[in-house]
Amino acid sequence: MKLKIFVLFFVVSMGAGMVSGVNETVNDSAGNDSTPPQPDVPPEQPDVPPEQPDVPPEQPDTPAATAFISEQEKQAIILNASGDMVLFDSEPVYIGSYIVEGKRYDVVEYKNPVAGGYSIFDENGIRTRDEMIGKKVIAAMYISTTVRYDFDGFSDNLENNKNIVNGIHITSKDALNALNAVISSGEIRGYASDNEYGSIADAIEALNEVNGSSHSTLTSMDALSSSVMLLMNNNNYDNANSVIMTHKNYTDSLDKLDKDLNAVKSKIDSADKNLRKIGSAAIGKSADLGKLASDAVSTVQSLDYAVDIYTENRRDMSSSGILKMSPENLEAEINGGVDKFNVRLNPDNRLYIIAAAMVVLCLVAVVGFVIIQRRREEMEERLVVTHREGVGSLNVTVVESGTRMPVMNAKATLIGEDGERSELVTDDKGLVIFSDTKSGKYTLRVFSETHTPASTEIHVDPGYNSSRIILSKK
Repeated sequence: MKLKIFVLFFVVSMGAGMVSGVNETVNDSAGNDSTPPQPDVPPEQPDVPPEQPDVPPEQPDTPAATAFISEQEKQAIILNASGDMVLFDSEPVYIGSYIVEGKRYDVVEYKNPVAGGYSIFDENGIRTRDEMIGKKVIAAMYISTTVRYDFDGFSDNLENNKNIVNGIHITSKDALNALNAVISSGEIRGYASDNEYGSIADAIEALNEVNGSSHSTLTSMDALSSSVMLLMNNNNYDNANSVIMTHKNYTDSLDKLDKDLNAVKSKIDSADKNLRKIGSAAIGKSADLGKLASDAVSTVQSLDYAVDIYTENRRDMSSSGILKMSPENLEAEINGGVDKFNVRLNPDNRLYIIAAAMVVLCLVAVVGFVIIQRRREEMEERLVVTHREGVGSLNVTVVESGTRMPVMNAKATLIGEDGERSELVTDDKGLVIFSDTKSGKYTLRVFSETHTPASTEIHVDPGYNSSRIILSKK
C-alpha cells in the first residue's frame, strides 16, 4: 500500500508540472506576455504577523492545577474514597485526575453488583454532587482514555489518511486547472459539440466540490491531531471537548468527501472520453488545443488513480484509536459513564430497592414452602385414607408353560365377591395391571385362543400385588 502512495505522489508531481505548462500555454494563446504565473500566495500578504505567538491567543493558559499526580497522592485519594463505601462495595480503584474549570477532580470506581459506578472528588477530598461538573469530568475521562489507548496507531493511521486525501486534493486541483484551460480556449467550440462541452463543464463543477471537501478534510485532520496532542499533555475538559468537536468535523468531512468522489467518478470518465475526441480532432489543426486536451487527459487519469487508492483504503482509514469510534459511539460511552456517576450519588436507593426485592423473594419462598408443605400433608392424608380403605394394585403376568414366553392378547377377568368384573388384555409382555382395586378375595380367569384357559383364586391387599399365571399351549 505504501508503494501505491509513493506512486501516487510521483504521478501528482508529474501532474503539477503538466498544469504549470498548461497555464503558460493558456497565457500565450490568449495573447498575454509569457511571464511565469504568479505564486498562489503573494509574498506581500503574509498570513501570520511576525509578532504572532506560537500558541494561539484563544488557548487558555495551563491551569495551576495539574492532572498528573504522584503515587502517594493516588493512595491518599483511594484512602479518602474508602470512607464513602457502602454495602457490597469492593475497594475503590483510582481511575484518573482531570482538570475542569481550572480545578482538579479525581475519579474513583467502586465495584458493586448492585450500585457500582464512579465517584468524583475535588482537590480537598470532598465528593462532588454537581451533575454538570460530573458530566465534564466523565467526558474528559473517557476521551482521554480513548486517545491514550492506541495513540501510536491513531497517529500512524491519521498520517496515512492525510497522505491519501492530499493525493486527492492535489490531483483534483490539477485536473480542475487543466479542464478550465480547455474550456477557456477560444478554439474549443470548433471541435466540441454542445454535449461534449457540457460534459467538461459538469466535470469542472464536480471537481470544485471534490477539491473543496478534500481541503476541508485535510484541515479537520490537522485540527484533530492538534487537539489530541493538547489532551495528551493535559487532561483538561476543554481539550477533551476540542477532541470531541474536531473528531466530529473529521468524520463529517470524510463523509462529504465520500459523497463528492462518488459523484465525480462518472463525470470525469465522461469528460475523459470527450477530451480524447477533441484532442484527436485537433491533430494537425490546432496544436495548442490538442496539447491542452492531452494534458487534461493526463491529470484526469492521475485523479482517477488517486480515487482508486482512496477507495481501496477507505475502510482502513478508521481502524485505530479514536478513529475507530463514531461520534455517536463516543457520546454513548460518555452518557454511560454519567449514568454510573449518577448511581453513586445515591447508592443507598438501589440498595434499598434490592433489599426490598430480597424481602419479597424471602416472603415468596416462605409462602411457597407453606403451600408445598400443605399439599404434601394433603397427599399424605389421601394416602392414609387410601391405605385405610384398602385400595391396591394387581399386576398379572401371563406366560406359556415350559418356554415361559409371555402370552399376548390373553383376556384376563377379575371377578370380585360382589360379582363386579374387570377385564383387560395382556400386552406384548404378557402383562395386565388392575389399578385402584379394593382389597379382598377375587377370582382371576385367563382365556387365550391358543392356550388352555386357567382360573385361580387371588387376594388383593392394600398397596402393590403381583401374580403369575401359567397357560399350557393347546
